Order: sequence, then structure tokens, then C-alpha cells
Amino acid sequence: MAIECAERDRLVRAHNAYLADHLRSVQVLASMTGVMLLNDYQKVRAGEERARKLAEQAAIELRAHLAEHDCADRQTASEAAGRS
Repeated sequence: MAIECAERDRLVRAHNAYLADHLRSVQVLASMTGVMLLNDYQKVRAGEERARKLAEQAAIELRAHLAEHDCADRQTASEAAGRS
């Protein structure tokens, strides 16, 4: 059973939100390749890159928190941090 930890929960939610943003951006890029205007592509691509970096940073922060505080079921937390 996982130990309650508000900071871990916040980090997991942030990581999941950034991953969802990244996925949406990638899906738009994939579906609109060759169709959208260059300026629109560049905006979506910049958003995708920003979301990817935020998701990576959130995963790093989550792993660091788990390593320091050992406050969660490791398998569940590791999966949430993208290390399944």
C-alpha cells in the first residue's frame, strides 16, 4: 500500500498532464503533416517541444522525490514517472 504524500501526488498529476499535452501535440502534427501552413506547423511543433521538456522535467522531479522520500509503491510510482 502506498504512503500518502501530497508532493508525490502533485508531481504525478503534473507529469501526466504534460504527457497528455505532448501526446495531443504529436497527434496534431501527425494528422496535419503536409496539410497545415508552415507557420501553424511551427507553432504546434514549438508547443510539442515545450510539452515534451516539461514532461521530462516532471519525470525527473518525481524520480528524485521518490528516491529521497521513498513515499510510494515503487512499481506504481515508477510507471507514473515513465520507467515501466
